[in-house]
Amino acid sequence: MWSEEQHRGDETSHYLVVCWNPFWSTLGDESENVLDDRKIQKRKAPDYMAEELSRITDFLKKFDPSCRLLEYQEIIDFLSFSLSFGENFVRMPNIPIYLDVVLTDNLDIEFEENDLSILGKPVIVLSLSSCPRGELLENIRKEFVDIPYRYVRRILCMNADEAENEIKQYTNSWCSSRGYMKRAIMDKIIHPMSGYYSEQIIFSLPEEKFEDSFGYVQDFMDKLCVPYILENYNLKDIWWGSLAGCFRANIRPFVDGFDAFSDFLIQPSEERKC
Repeated sequence: MWSEEQHRGDETSHYLVVCWNPFWSTLGDESENVLDDRKIQKRKAPDYMAEELSRITDFLKKFDPSCRLLEYQEIIDFLSFSLSFGENFVRMPNIPIYLDVVLTDNLDIEFEENDLSILGKPVIVLSLSSCPRGELLENIRKEFVDIPYRYVRRILCMNADEAENEIKQYTNSWCSSRGYMKRAIMDKIIHPMSGYYSEQIIFSLPEEKFEDSFGYVQDFMDKLCVPYILENYNLKDIWWGSLAGCFRANIRPFVDGFDAFSDFLIQPSEERKC
């Protein structure tokens, strides 16, 4: 799942993207929902996905009555902003196929060694490891109001057994002679909603003022005194992983989790458009 806030100029919109990648049984006729052990038959998969999306939408309406499923051009607008920060308008084709080609037509994306630029503007990725919330998050939003950005949270969901197994493998060599320390470190990491989690703010900066803008972002984050990384080596992999549906990119331990689904969402402030 991707929870994304898209900001440009006076417009800020919030989205939740759900991607289901079913693993079919050897016979290829059913898949298991690892979160509730429910069996889904392949021929009923589209109906199952539609039901789940409607259920999630109804849940989100409790927080924001304007929440709804996107359709047609709205989906293209969301995807196009994710690629171009709102600078490249793409019209939904009459036959919605080959959308990867449609969305990137005339979109100049340059991948250099540890850099990325879109339409000639450098892209920087600010990774947040402290999961800012409330007033701290709102301060970040207000500071960057004049810069086009995407604020993306992504989680690759696992059930409790999978999350426990991933943690055991990753921490196999931790505290080999001090088991009590390892137990203390690992205590209460597994939550009802667990998986590989990442959180980034992705900016599009003007090339002619890149050095000043980059320094401005860095100085502001230093003043907040919160952990962050201005990505370099991992920039492109993280950017790919921030795009809806690209769940194979930016797969990095450690397993993280939330007590409730609502904790994962990016909560809009009262001044923002949903």
